[in-house]
Amino acid sequence: MKTLILLRHVKSSWSNHQILDHKRDISKTGYKQISKLMLFINDKKCIPDFIHSSDSSRALKTLNHIQKELPKFKKKIKINRSKKMYLIDDILMKNIIRNTPNNYKKLMIINHEPCIRALLFYLLNKKDKILNNLIFSIPASSIFVLVSKKNNWKNIKKGDFNLVNFQN
Repeated sequence: MKTLILLRHVKSSWSNHQILDHKRDISKTGYKQISKLMLFINDKKCIPDFIHSSDSSRALKTLNHIQKELPKFKKKIKINRSKKMYLIDDILMKNIIRNTPNNYKKLMIINHEPCIRALLFYLLNKKDKILNNLIFSIPASSIFVLVSKKNNWKNIKKGDFNLVNFQN
């Protein structure tokens, strides 16, 4: 069984329009969203063994705050911070998921819209009614916990996951 946790980074700041999108910081709202995320992650026990994260400033700060605020993250977690995940399309993201070493059971992806949305609609075997409300956009700090009966990341295909929990 494999668990995939899809997390859209927390709300970014638009206070300085001169900053490149890749360098955009977390907003005040984003910092408040971190606490809500921590409660969800801890309550649902969705602590990953491996995290793939975009290297954008807001994604990395989301990751760093999660690591700081959740003591269970002190366990050894493999983390891959990658520039190629910034604005990656869902096809390449699927390849990253499939190339995750199989010994990791719970994988977290910290990324951006529209990649998270595209992955949800590809991986889920049933279009949950909740997803119909998110068809155009996944709000910042949304987190989705998906489970598959597959035992190998390499074998993941369209429709292999069920949505077991989410928060937005």
